[in-house]
Amino acid sequence: MQKLWLGIDEEFFQRVFAYLKSKFEVKFSALNATQKNTGKYIYHESIVALESVHEVLRKIENGSAPTREDYEEALKQNNDGRQKEIIDFYKKLALLNDSEFDAFEHFRRFYYFDSVISSYSVFLDQYVNPDFNEDKYPRIDRNNNLGKITTNDKLSRMVGAWDKKNFNANMVFQFIEGYQAWLSLPPPSAEIVKDRYHSIRETINQQNDLYKKLLRDYEELNTNVNKIGISVVDIVLPYSLGDGDHSELLSTQQLVGFINWLEYAFSRDQGLLFIVNHAYARSNNYFVLSYLFLYNAKIHKNSTALSILIKESIYRFFKGNDEQVKVINREGMIKKLYPNETFTGVLSSKKEKEAFRDKFLKYFLSSIFLINFEKDEDLEYLEASRNLTLNNYRFYKEKILNDAHVAEYKFAASEEEKEKKPRITHLSQLVGRRIEKDKFFGNKELPKDAISQLQLMKFLYMQQGIEKMSERTINDLMRVESFLMRLMYLPVYEFSKTYTQRDFYPTPAFAKLSLLFQQFLLILEMRCFENEKVLPKKLISKAISFIDCFSYYLEKNYKIHEIANLKKDLERYKNGRLRSMIQEERIALRKCSKKAESIQEYLIKVLDKDAVILRFIFKCGNFEQHEANKFDEMFRDYTNNLKRRYTEGFRLEGYVGAYIPHGYEHYIDATLIFQNDKNTDNNIRYLKASVAQYWRNYVENKGKQIQEYKKRQKNSKLQSDANPFSCFENQQLIARSIEIVKTEAVLNQSYVEIFQGQKKLQKLFIEKISLYYAYSPMILVVPDDYELLPRKNCLILGRVRSAHPKKDNQPVSSSPDEIEEFVEKEITSELMSDDSSG
Repeated sequence: MQKLWLGIDEEFFQRVFAYLKSKFEVKFSALNATQKNTGKYIYHESIVALESVHEVLRKIENGSAPTREDYEEALKQNNDGRQKEIIDFYKKLALLNDSEFDAFEHFRRFYYFDSVISSYSVFLDQYVNPDFNEDKYPRIDRNNNLGKITTNDKLSRMVGAWDKKNFNANMVFQFIEGYQAWLSLPPPSAEIVKDRYHSIRETINQQNDLYKKLLRDYEELNTNVNKIGISVVDIVLPYSLGDGDHSELLSTQQLVGFINWLEYAFSRDQGLLFIVNHAYARSNNYFVLSYLFLYNAKIHKNSTALSILIKESIYRFFKGNDEQVKVINREGMIKKLYPNETFTGVLSSKKEKEAFRDKFLKYFLSSIFLINFEKDEDLEYLEASRNLTLNNYRFYKEKILNDAHVAEYKFAASEEEKEKKPRITHLSQLVGRRIEKDKFFGNKELPKDAISQLQLMKFLYMQQGIEKMSERTINDLMRVESFLMRLMYLPVYEFSKTYTQRDFYPTPAFAKLSLLFQQFLLILEMRCFENEKVLPKKLISKAISFIDCFSYYLEKNYKIHEIANLKKDLERYKNGRLRSMIQEERIALRKCSKKAESIQEYLIKVLDKDAVILRFIFKCGNFEQHEANKFDEMFRDYTNNLKRRYTEGFRLEGYVGAYIPHGYEHYIDATLIFQNDKNTDNNIRYLKASVAQYWRNYVENKGKQIQEYKKRQKNSKLQSDANPFSCFENQQLIARSIEIVKTEAVLNQSYVEIFQGQKKLQKLFIEKISLYYAYSPMILVVPDDYELLPRKNCLILGRVRSAHPKKDNQPVSSSPDEIEEFVEKEITSELMSDDSSG
């Protein structure tokens, strides 16, 4: 198959390999033994060997290589010069230099190349020359990092032709003729070989397609931009190709994040019009991003601005810790290699542009096809999902189109100035003061699942009790949530159906924008974008995440002619961070739905009597991670004691809650259900205060309970009288009362009574409480904090007991400090057990 990107003469390949040899300057022969044991590494010798082998194989394929007959004719004529010329030619293929041989073996086994080398590797690995007598010639061992390569390797067999004083021409030409015969054969039948053969053909097709598209887009760039600037920069990154954990090296996720970050910076620079990327692994620990930049020389006078852009992007991404990242400007190297050509700097004339297209653009593309790398599954997936430019090119066509629209817009603007009308330069100016925001944030066209998720998010924002949020803040966050749902589930368009770019640029108007773009401009007017202090810092959600990382993906003040940039930035956020969050949210929703069912079943059983319901946030200050188990255990012990004792005439019947591991200040949001024996409202108010006080003094209460029990029980089974919760003695325990269900007026109270027969109220309570405690971790727990959780999951659910201890005939004290008399067996079991309920 014809390779369109190939040059037509040997000078082309000489120049390509001159470029590669200059880039890979580290020599294998200069390294010590330990340094050579690096596995995947491209040395200077690798490129020298590749050049030698490539030249011989090309000439064999096109029929210009010397044949057996040529050599025999030289022998007959005693033409020593011709004989030496032929022998020296095939020496290039034999790689008699040990360092070149070893480097090439590493190279061809670990890297993908163009089809010439791939085809040759198939031949070396799969075919045996049937006419070759192995016993007639000695074995050749070459020790390298891959192990021993013996004469069973066909390449080593041919090397044996130079092992004796007399050159063995028959051995060499048997090898060459075997390869020629293989080239002329149809695709082999063996499945493995057949797959590799078709893979080679597919690779050529892909290379040809890429080359044709690149030339087409370069011609469009050439037509629309008078002065094109050229720059070549290498970025060398510490990256782990293996599976091991190396904290000093970038992981695949971090590498992809950096490339994504870098490409975002490229897309934002109005002067950068075209990039070609060559990505390859230089070694196990280093990865190289080589960029060929084509920029508008009217905007950037030289490549300095691009160098600053790259260095600033690196500094910001690594937050100043970028000592191991190297940025190498290749301008000097290229000028040294091609002193008579203009391959860097500004291309002004048509002749220079054509020479660059026909020469260096091909050289750079050829280096991509010759030196590639094997991607692991993670990198391949992330590259596709993030739409990264690796060993490919990107043409920022919209920047050229924008130039034309800007000119058109400026003309319209000058007409407006003549009429003394205010000039609109930025999209934010399109938002009028009298716009009613609410009518732009409906659920039109959104799928049912998206609408359900929006309703759930609003409920969770309102029902949570850890952050005080104004109604305005909640409404603002819900508008952002609505915008993100529209961004995720619907196509991204700049304009409404009845308008196009040509309609918009001369006379920009808010009504001409698509609903998504209108929403975007409206949410930027919100207070949370102007003042991040109003954001709830203890909550997580798509909206809060979007506001937090906004500056990394988008800008707050796009110019009119940058509307295409806004579209690209939104798509980038959609296909990256937003899609990832939505996928994680779907998994969480499926798990939470099962928990909601369990809570409902439990509450139906607990609410079989008249009940008084309270809700508290329980805290015990900051503590070390190893004390989280004690906090969880103490809450279980607290509720178990509330079930046994009568507090102000009430006994705890059941409870449901959520354990939230928020950094170092863990807390429990719990709803407590007490049996109501038709006590007065006054008793209920005392109940709320007593329950809170009982928790605040619980460490002291527990100590007293243990001591009193030991005094009464001479043969106590307790092995220790130590207070298990003494670690919280110096902590301030807090029980803050909050409204039961904030979204429902009838339940939006600090306590609620539900009597038998109030089926609607009971159903509403069960529905809302089940929903909240099943789904609340979605906005309350940062994913990393789940590691701090001392339980299997966040849900705390009491147990239904078939019988309760009867109330004592003696008057019951309402003091929270006094402990009820217990049945001995029950007390002992509670004090000694490690109950995992709840």
